[in-house]
Amino acid sequence: IYPSVLEDLRIGLSMLAFSASIESVSFTKGVLAVRQGAKENGMGFFEYLKKGPDPMGVAVVMEDGAALVGIVIGLSSLGLSYFTHNSVFDAIGSMCIGSLLGFIAIFLIIKNAKSLSTRAAPPQKRAR
Repeated sequence: IYPSVLEDLRIGLSMLAFSASIESVSFTKGVLAVRQGAKENGMGFFEYLKKGPDPMGVAVVMEDGAALVGIVIGLSSLGLSYFTHNSVFDAIGSMCIGSLLGFIAIFLIIKNAKSLSTRAAPPQKRAR
């Protein structure tokens, strides 16, 4: 009920910086894969995210993108909590991150459900 005041930012900032570096690498590789898939299917990048046949590449881009946005939110809320000595900002940041991840999960559930119920495998993959 009575949260403590944040006294030292070093550990939190270190963890967020480490997370950002790892997520950036994964996000970059995912974006490159989705761009390639979009090019092969004659689609734009965002069109491929919505309608493309590769749910794994889309999931990587969406999840890693959400993670990077979440890191920015975390940095902001951590900084606000530290400089204002008010832990409410940390709680608000946590709720924002949770909501963001929930929206991404719903998007991926809908996309994958559509893929499972409407699309057949391409003929070249069925022949294998």
